[in-house]
Amino acid sequence: LKCRAFGQCPCVSFFPRRAMCDAPWMQGVSVVFRQARMLPRRRSLWPCLLALHAVGGAAAAEGDDDVFSASHMLQAATGAGAVFSLDEAAARREDMQKITEACVGKSATEAWRKGFQDAVTLMLQKTHRSMQHGLAGVADSVVALVDGAAKDCGQLSAFGRFKGQAQRLHVLATSKSLARLNSKVTYEPLKSLTVGDIDIHKELNALLVAWQLNKGAEAVGLSLAALLKMFAEDADVAPEITQVAPSPPAPGAKSDERATVRYWTEALNEAFKRLGDSSRPVGEGCISEELAQRQQQLVSAAFDLMMQKTRRGMQQGMRSISSDILTMLDELGAKCEPILKSSGAKRLRSAADRLQ
Repeated sequence: LKCRAFGQCPCVSFFPRRAMCDAPWMQGVSVVFRQARMLPRRRSLWPCLLALHAVGGAAAAEGDDDVFSASHMLQAATGAGAVFSLDEAAARREDMQKITEACVGKSATEAWRKGFQDAVTLMLQKTHRSMQHGLAGVADSVVALVDGAAKDCGQLSAFGRFKGQAQRLHVLATSKSLARLNSKVTYEPLKSLTVGDIDIHKELNALLVAWQLNKGAEAVGLSLAALLKMFAEDADVAPEITQVAPSPPAPGAKSDERATVRYWTEALNEAFKRLGDSSRPVGEGCISEELAQRQQQLVSAAFDLMMQKTRRGMQQGMRSISSDILTMLDELGAKCEPILKSSGAKRLRSAADRLQ
């Protein structure tokens, strides 16, 4: 931290964010340290205790004054981002005029603030699990807020947009990858955060800073809109890709192990084991060479879509994988009776169904 107010403080690491230096109440802390420098120079903790007392009191007072209405936050979020036509600009202005404190009442504001603060508290624990639950909490708080506001403000296009984006965030934050059987949230504290291969580290950090430092309704609304926009259905549209029948390998080409019967037998049995069935229901004769080769090409095509790192590509890839898995389970069930009785196969089918 390069904040002049903390220049002589041995416990500077107590203060986690450089953005705190920009807060108005930092002026009081600067006075504390200027007075402290007039005393004999000793590296002790008492200046820090004075600073912490000043910070705590001032921040609490500032927070009391800056409790904003959710309607003001929604207005800012509605007006955020670029517009590409006069009609779109007019629609946004109309939505903003309809979002008032009268239709977004005090109770809705309090409920949203509590849900959002609970989500922030979870995310600040900086664990993978708490980040997942925190992101889901942010999404749930937005959905609850716009659903409640829509009753009196009307079914505004902005509300529909925010709700759809928040629901996609919730799905990606809470679901698991069918290919790897782990979370779609990749998190490294203070370094990176991706949800479904969408990098949201910068956007989420801006939202947390705006909220934690009480920057007001406009800052929170703009940063929340920027985060939700990362999960917009029409963002970064990728061209539709038509699947083709798998082609046979070229003569002399090195075979791909992922296109073999052995690979898919082991992969499925391991998947079922992780899902609670260690009986290895996929035995000899369940998987044909043709099925193994087809699955390899279909899964590779789905991964190619997701590796484009676009919203549409991610959606298409996930749906393609889930559809391929359901088709494969149907074919295996027709050949191998143990598959029909496997609890692991049932759970895998249920997970694939939810992604359709």
